[in-house]
Amino acid sequence: MEADNSTTATTTTAAATNPTEGVSNLAEIQKQVEYYLSNDNLKHDEFFHKMIKESPNASVPIDALLNCNKLKKLNATKDQIVSALTNSTQIQVTSDASGVKRSNDEALPEYEPRPSKKVKGENSGKKQRENKDGDEEESSTFEPKIFKITLSQASEEAKWDKVEKEIEAAIGMKIGYTRLNGTEGHFAVNFNDLNAEGKEKILAAQVKVGEIDVKIEECSGDDLKEFQEQHGGHLNMCLERSGLKKKSGRGGDRGGKRGGRGYRGRGGRR
Repeated sequence: MEADNSTTATTTTAAATNPTEGVSNLAEIQKQVEYYLSNDNLKHDEFFHKMIKESPNASVPIDALLNCNKLKKLNATKDQIVSALTNSTQIQVTSDASGVKRSNDEALPEYEPRPSKKVKGENSGKKQRENKDGDEEESSTFEPKIFKITLSQASEEAKWDKVEKEIEAAIGMKIGYTRLNGTEGHFAVNFNDLNAEGKEKILAAQVKVGEIDVKIEECSGDDLKEFQEQHGGHLNMCLERSGLKKKSGRGGDRGGKRGGRGYRGRGGRR
C-alpha cells in the first residue's frame, strides 16, 4: 500500500507541474505571435506586411508562423497557437482556424525598410583596400549562405530563373547563385547581409511558380558538406565571374561536380 501511495503522489506531482509548463509555453507563443503582427514589427517586416496586405482577409497563415525560428524553439504547434491566442486582445484566429489576423481589422502601418545594423564593427561584411591614390576604399565581400530548395513537382515551367525571381520577390534579398536540377536545387545569399530576422523570413517564405510549390530549407551539416563536394567548384566559379569573389588565379575545375541543368551565378550560367 505504501508503494502505491508513493506512485500516486509522484504521478500527482507530475500532473501538477506539466500544466504550469504548458501555460507558460502558451504565454510565450502568444507573446511572440502578437509581436510578429504588431505595428512595431510590421512597419519593418516586409514579409509579413506583404502577406497581410495581399491576403483577402488580412491574415497570416499559421503554417507560415510555424516556420519562424522563435516559434520552432518553443516547439509550437498549430493547435497551441490557436489555444494561445484565445484570450488575446490583439490577435484573433480566423474562422477556419487556418490563420491569424489583427483584431478589429486594424490598419497596417506604412512599411519602412529597417535601418541597417552593423554588428561586427563599422566595416562589418566589408574589407578595406587601397586605391591608386593610396586612400582606403571599401569593397563588398560576398560570403555565401546556402539554402536548399525542393519543388513539389518537376516542370518545364519551373526553370531556375523563374524560381530565382519568385524567391527574391518573397524574401526581399538579392540572390548571388542558383542551381536547379529537376525538383531539387540550391541558392545562395550574402551571409553578411543576413540577420536573424532575414533568415526567419527566408525559411518562412511561401514561394510558388505557377502551381508548383517551392520549399526552402537551410542547408547545413551533412547537406552542406555534400553541396560543397558536388557544387562548390561551380559556386566559386560563378561568384568569381560575377565579381562577388576574388579570382583564385587557378585554371581548370576548382573542385565539385557540375551535373544538372540550370546553374546560375551573376555573370555566368551552366
